[in-house]
Amino acid sequence: MKISHDGFIQAIWTYQLKALSKGVLHRYVGDEYSVVGEDWYRNATSIHTCERGFITEKLGKQQAYKRIRSLIESGYVTWAHKDCTFFIDTQQSKDAFNLARYFWFSKNIPTGYEGGRAKCVPIENHEKLVNECFEFLLSKHKSVNWTQLEEKVAA
Repeated sequence: MKISHDGFIQAIWTYQLKALSKGVLHRYVGDEYSVVGEDWYRNATSIHTCERGFITEKLGKQQAYKRIRSLIESGYVTWAHKDCTFFIDTQQSKDAFNLARYFWFSKNIPTGYEGGRAKCVPIENHEKLVNECFEFLLSKHKSVNWTQLEEKVAA
């Protein structure tokens, strides 16, 4: 084992924030974007199992998958959609989702529909802003909230 149980959970949390930074955006034809609705929490927050190799370099993909499945069985991590996507599901995660949406709203990215069409706009410097959103989320939620996570597991 090259990374501790707690270290791996923290690595998942950090990667989840990174995924969330762009996961709260819908991308449309023509490279235009809108902010997802409040009901998009699971989709925007989850990590696909194919991305497990990006969580940490301290584990190989197969070992990371085994550890993720173990964390799911013990209740620290939750499957989002069947056995394809997973995430840490706590109030802190919901707060981070709302903060990410707030970040993009502050950049004048719309949400919703008007006249049967999605309200969407192009985003100049998309990657730069995704990184800025990630840094913003890290500044508010750098460490996983262990109290919330332990309460979830105990429930």
